[in-house]
Amino acid sequence: GLLTSAIRAGASDVHIEPLAEGGRVRLRVDGRMFPIRAAITPRQLHQLVSRIKVMAELDITRIRRPQDGRFLVRANDQWIEFRVSASPCHGGEKLVLRVVAPNPDFSDLANLILSEPVAAFAKEMFQSPSGLVLVTGPTGAGKTTTLYAALNSIEGRDHTRNIITIEDPVEHNLNFATQIQVNRELDLDFPNILRTVLRQDPDVILVGEIRDAESAALALEAAMTGHLVLSSLHTYDALETLVRLRDLQVKPYLLASALKGVISQQLLPRLCPGCTEPVPSDSAVVARLRTLGVLEADWSGVLCRGKDCEGFPPGGESGRVGAYEVMFVTDQLRDLIDRSAPRS
Repeated sequence: GLLTSAIRAGASDVHIEPLAEGGRVRLRVDGRMFPIRAAITPRQLHQLVSRIKVMAELDITRIRRPQDGRFLVRANDQWIEFRVSASPCHGGEKLVLRVVAPNPDFSDLANLILSEPVAAFAKEMFQSPSGLVLVTGPTGAGKTTTLYAALNSIEGRDHTRNIITIEDPVEHNLNFATQIQVNRELDLDFPNILRTVLRQDPDVILVGEIRDAESAALALEAAMTGHLVLSSLHTYDALETLVRLRDLQVKPYLLASALKGVISQQLLPRLCPGCTEPVPSDSAVVARLRTLGVLEADWSGVLCRGKDCEGFPPGGESGRVGAYEVMFVTDQLRDLIDRSAPRS
């Protein structure tokens, strides 16, 4: 079925979309969208949407307002969670299913950050007794995975710490932490929950995301009062994080005192070993890499690129690998932050 195909393909999301005549189903695999049912009839679309909504315990008669739900599927001897978002759109209703599959390989920082010097800096930041550590990157870059791996490393090193998380939503169950779900309908947003958490005697606090000036101020306050605070921001590099926090009205002297470091990450496509071909040495790609200084002028190696194959997904790419940038806050950088020095 559809769900089995999504699990087998390693999809992160399933999109069920209405079109002018009927609909289509697409999977997001390794960050790219691929159709698996290019054309389905209006009747098939209605049946599929209704079936998914019933499984997620959503109201099938409510199509003009967004709804969210979830359900579990047993596959490969483990439970796979599907988080369903239903939204009205032109032509009907669109469903997006987020596939949440546990992956024990990603519970260890060493399996995520392959560069030993970068991993050493990251582990040193997460071993701090207090302060603020931020993980940044665009949507879908794996920030939550890195934060969960950090919590696993903290718990593995010291079982005596009280770990509390504030998440929207709770991604995976952690048997060593107290996890709190954001629920805005009950006035449980990040700032309100964080105020309560600070009265719960925490040692480590994970704030899923810093979204506004209030949550930024509270996270800094917690980091300044003896707690280790981990959180995320949507920025594209480590230095941009300082600019973003300044935009959120964070006082420079507080940021200089509390911030331990920033980990910025991106996910890059990995070439499929059996579906590659060499790039000609005189191609524009090689010339461009030489111009940028990525390749030396006298470089004589072999570059490879993906080629179309009969497998899925097409394009010669399979899986992704993380590219990490770590900014460790030294005394010199702390002084620059305190003086609100320009980025350049």
